[in-house]
Amino acid sequence: MRVSCLLASLVALAGVSTGWSADLPAKNYTLGVLPYVSATRLEPIYAPISVEMSSALGRRVDFRTTTEDSLFYRKLEQQAYDFALVQPFWYPPAVDRFGYVPLVRFAEPLSAVVMVLADSPISSIDDLIGKTVATPPEITPIAHMIRRELLERGIRPGEDIELKAFRAIDSCIQQVIIKAASACVGPHFAPRMLETKLNIRLRTILETPGIPNFSILAHSRVPLEERRKIKEMLLSWGNGLSDKHLNLLQRMNTRRLVPAIDTDYDVVRDFLRGTNINNN
Repeated sequence: MRVSCLLASLVALAGVSTGWSADLPAKNYTLGVLPYVSATRLEPIYAPISVEMSSALGRRVDFRTTTEDSLFYRKLEQQAYDFALVQPFWYPPAVDRFGYVPLVRFAEPLSAVVMVLADSPISSIDDLIGKTVATPPEITPIAHMIRRELLERGIRPGEDIELKAFRAIDSCIQQVIIKAASACVGPHFAPRMLETKLNIRLRTILETPGIPNFSILAHSRVPLEERRKIKEMLLSWGNGLSDKHLNLLQRMNTRRLVPAIDTDYDVVRDFLRGTNINNN
């Protein structure tokens, strides 16, 4: 009896210490966001979104991310997140194997761009032969998309151009600023984002064809009605009725969110089958 009372007291204390509210269910949901930029930059964007999700569900939704892409993928594989923002190469394993279902995706296709400083003498991808180009981590779609584009142009990565991977787009562009690399590869929204943040001017010398963009998924353990509420809420943000929600979309680097239809990602599945990409 004493042991059971002690355990009950500890559980109650744990609930208080984590800030649980008496009028919300005891179990919090999590929104996992892939670390496409540093965690300190992700939190101001996605923590407010988790608050909006909490309001829609009447249940706390906590923002979560990781320091490394590979660690985030392992957590996705372990089905640790109730909701997750994933890059397109992780959509197929998440939906086909890990128990997630699609909700929404960014409306714009995701493409890779090669950026140089505005005053750089480099004007084409051919000017980069014999030089170093900084890229995001090799696990990212952007890194694979640029590799495929170079090969299709007859340029051999590792031989004609050295591709050097860095942890995030922030460190990638820093290599260009300090002249350790001649160009930086990033997603299509990177130039505008980096120019605003760093007060620099960039020029795009190459853009690859696009594929379906980032998506927000829900784990199938989340009740269908709750998934429906979140999907409807996210889709409503693009109707122009709320400046707050339009600002959230802008900070996510999309004009609007659209329904994520599974067959949209068949092109990504085909891309993955045509490569030796190992998401692990």
